Amino acid sequence: MIKRNLFVLFSIFMALFLASCDVGLGSAVDTEPPVLTIDYPQSGSIIRDSFILAGSCKDDVAVSKVEVVVKTQGSTSKVVGIYEADVDNKDNFWQVELNHFVESRESYNGWEYADGEYSIDVRAYDDASRVSGTSSISVKIDNTAPLLILKTPGNANIDAPTEYGTTVKIAGTIVDDNTVQYLSMGILDKDTEMDTYDFEKKENLIDTWTLTNVNTAGGTEEVFAKLSGTEEEDLRYKTVYKDEYLDSKGNVSYNLLFTVTDEAKEYKNPKETENATLGNSTDKFFFSDDVTSVWSSESKGTTFKTVQKVINGTNTDVDDDLKAEILSIYNNKAKQYAACLINKGANPKYSVLGYSVDEKNLSVENKKNIPSAQPGGTISIQSVMGRNANYILPKTIHVIQVGPLQEDANLKATIDYLYGYMVENFVKDHGIDNDDGVTSIRPSNTIINYNGQLILKEKYLSGGN
Repeated sequence: MIKRNLFVLFSIFMALFLASCDVGLGSAVDTEPPVLTIDYPQSGSIIRDSFILAGSCKDDVAVSKVEVVVKTQGSTSKVVGIYEADVDNKDNFWQVELNHFVESRESYNGWEYADGEYSIDVRAYDDASRVSGTSSISVKIDNTAPLLILKTPGNANIDAPTEYGTTVKIAGTIVDDNTVQYLSMGILDKDTEMDTYDFEKKENLIDTWTLTNVNTAGGTEEVFAKLSGTEEEDLRYKTVYKDEYLDSKGNVSYNLLFTVTDEAKEYKNPKETENATLGNSTDKFFFSDDVTSVWSSESKGTTFKTVQKVINGTNTDVDDDLKAEILSIYNNKAKQYAACLINKGANPKYSVLGYSVDEKNLSVENKKNIPSAQPGGTISIQSVMGRNANYILPKTIHVIQVGPLQEDANLKATIDYLYGYMVENFVKDHGIDNDDGVTSIRPSNTIINYNGQLILKEKYLSGGN
């Protein structure tokens, strides 16, 4: 009896001993919480399309779950989704795909998440109910292409194109929540059949010019090509303005294509070492005259920014009728090409209203056809900017009156002499400083007082029209 009791006690002792040994092994019992990091994408990333969120996770036994919580940022922050990631305990890795494309009325421009800023919190769990600390990142979602509204060029009619002088540029507005990374202009021959042109392939381009990191604050004005500009601008200009391309007036016309791309990127491969993906891009644009009355209207309370938010579904301030009007213009007024004419003769022009005279009338015999002027009358001069659209320098506008002349004066010779004098001496005789940037002053008209009559002789700078 005593031996049997001793055996039972010994058996209990050994069982307890062995149990204590198992606890001490460490790998058999979970004693530590998991450790987790978010490695992809980096905090602050600007993301387009659906994306992969991924990182590392580790536990002394095994990670049983990785939980991902996505929240909007701002004063009205709210949870937009809670997800369970896929876990690979062998490689200590986790990942989850977020922001799927969904075609439903509840989506934002087709996506689960609206464009905007989000915070993402991630925690790991093990089977012992231990939890890692919370790892967090902030990202921007951007699935809306930039909105391009052009003032210059201003139409798509190759028979009445926007005219450029020595500078080829665009002017208008680009709307995007983030930086516009690329703005491209493609050059097409004027005889290209645009109704059947494949805008996806963009074949037969004479050249393509691309600008980077485009300034959009307060409107956009960007120079693509410029005669005697930077080395690259000058080369671009001379590529499209060659003698063999010009008509008899020194003009050459082109169709222009535009592509604008923002800085968002796709994040679909956690193992990538470099991300060369491009942002949201569009080759469609709008002419300002077609859209401004609705899209940028004080009376309607709209701005171009309002329009972008209506397009991507984030605007909640516009009523249904106005929203429908905005979207109707967006769907029906978009363009894919514009037309331009280039002529390096970019000098300003002016005319004297009411005093035009033909060359044949510059003789004594035809003086009756010369317009008369009344003493004390007003002479109206209309000045027009050159093709470069630079403002005219007011101090360079002068009216020169000469006379009276003798009855038998050679009017044509006198006018030509005066014109030559003005060309050679206008700058120095009228105190125009070099700081004014004046390199050539050649008035298009000379006015002569001939016995109470005003004679107008039209003259243009060589190379102008």
